[in-house]
Amino acid sequence: MKKNTKIKSLNVVTEMSAETETGPVVKDNNGQIILKIHATPGAKKNTILEIGDEEIRTHISCPPVDGKANAELLSFFQNILDLKKNEISIGKGLKSRNKMLIINSPKYNVKSRMSNSYTTPWGAATNLVEKLKIGDLVEFQRTAKCGIKIYSHWGIYIGSRNGIHGIAHLTNGENNDKVLERTTFLTISGVNVEHQTALVRVDDIFDVAFNDRCRINNSLDRYYKPLPGKVIYLRVKYRMGDCGYNLFNNNCEHFVNWARYNLSTSTQAKIGKAIVYGVAVFTVSSCPVTALCAGGLSYLGLEGYDVVRKVFPVDACFKYFLDSR
Repeated sequence: MKKNTKIKSLNVVTEMSAETETGPVVKDNNGQIILKIHATPGAKKNTILEIGDEEIRTHISCPPVDGKANAELLSFFQNILDLKKNEISIGKGLKSRNKMLIINSPKYNVKSRMSNSYTTPWGAATNLVEKLKIGDLVEFQRTAKCGIKIYSHWGIYIGSRNGIHGIAHLTNGENNDKVLERTTFLTISGVNVEHQTALVRVDDIFDVAFNDRCRINNSLDRYYKPLPGKVIYLRVKYRMGDCGYNLFNNNCEHFVNWARYNLSTSTQAKIGKAIVYGVAVFTVSSCPVTALCAGGLSYLGLEGYDVVRKVFPVDACFKYFLDSR
């Protein structure tokens, strides 16, 4: 790698051997965290692979061997990790089939910093309202009387008016907790609960949270690009008053992900389905290992199905085909 003379703020670190690498993140002798970026020689675009346990993917428009590319790398780490220029240094690896850049960052927990860009810590709604932006997903932690978490309720922030911080969510109204506690129990028992009375409505965040903790959770931004705030608002407005609840196919998490990403998905529903499949297989085979494998495979299959639906909108294709006939 050529030394960059255009950006004087970079400190070139001691070259490291690629043979000693143990992953995308390592610590040097001083305890500093080192983030490694692999760049394929001659590639038109180079990919930042992984940072910590949170996978981050972005493209650099030119090979990182000149001032422009290094400036882009600096911009990326400043925006994502909130670092200053003098906190970053760039060096090169040796004995590597591909070019490898070593990005040194200050000593801190990379994973927590990365996750903080998508989620906030759990807390009271009063601590959250000043941080909310239109389109943010809000996760409410529903707990039993003994304090044990039962499930998460989801809503999407659509702005404030007249002192009311609006949260659009799919809810059955006044006594949401009792219905969902019952459906949660039945799901674990392997019973599919469908068509609970529910509709899309807007409530003040303080009414939705009540005494429960909540947080902003836009964690799917790591994998899917969110829609613009105005588009999200219009999508929510279009769905206002829609009725119908299906624990596996149309719950509150499905609704907010559809509004923000145009992808109707729910982690809780996938886990529930995987449990049901596992219980069904166990009933037939009486083998816990087989049942566990079946549940795990079903969960992975549902994850893959969501990715395919995002990249190839099959439903929209069929609709276009039918309308064109």
